[in-house]
Amino acid sequence: MDDGEQEILERFPASLRALIDAELAAGNRILSIDMAHPAAPVGGRVMLAHDLLTRELPEGLRLHARYASSHHQEVTDAAGHCHVVTAPLPSLPEPDMDAIRRAHEPEAPPKEETHAPAWTVEPDIRGEELIYHEPERKASVRWTWSSGSRIATDSLGPWWYTEERREQAMTPEERALVLQRLEQRAQLLFGPTRMEP
Repeated sequence: MDDGEQEILERFPASLRALIDAELAAGNRILSIDMAHPAAPVGGRVMLAHDLLTRELPEGLRLHARYASSHHQEVTDAAGHCHVVTAPLPSLPEPDMDAIRRAHEPEAPPKEETHAPAWTVEPDIRGEELIYHEPERKASVRWTWSSGSRIATDSLGPWWYTEERREQAMTPEERALVLQRLEQRAQLLFGPTRMEP
């Protein structure tokens, strides 16, 4: 650590220095000590290599998650002059447009489901939902992708019959099948997908 970095670190309040010490003891490491965003001109910034390893923050500190190119986690005190941040998350891969186009094509049902209608899954990236389509009905589920593909299983809505403009509850068997197909399609399009309540 050079004199300039030491001078910046001395501006940090005791609570933030205690957090840095705890992170270093837990195996994290410092990537940089500087005056970069989001530090105030009278403060400073310490960037750690990994997300926080310690479970509890010293009293008076606040943690924010930022999905930015500059950093991921951000910890500061009430004054907000000095910040401990963690390295940014890796960029998400660009969507596979060929796979998305293929997802809109009707699929033949599996052999063991010869009576089942064709189905598709439409990702609504702006609305953060996946829409499951069958010829006469559809259903949607909350889905987030900004920090890894995740489907909120409890948010799966009832069937919506478009022409009849009516809802109908799913049977437990239909619900299980739809969630299985949504997970399968999300895995194909967006990689590893977590199914969460």
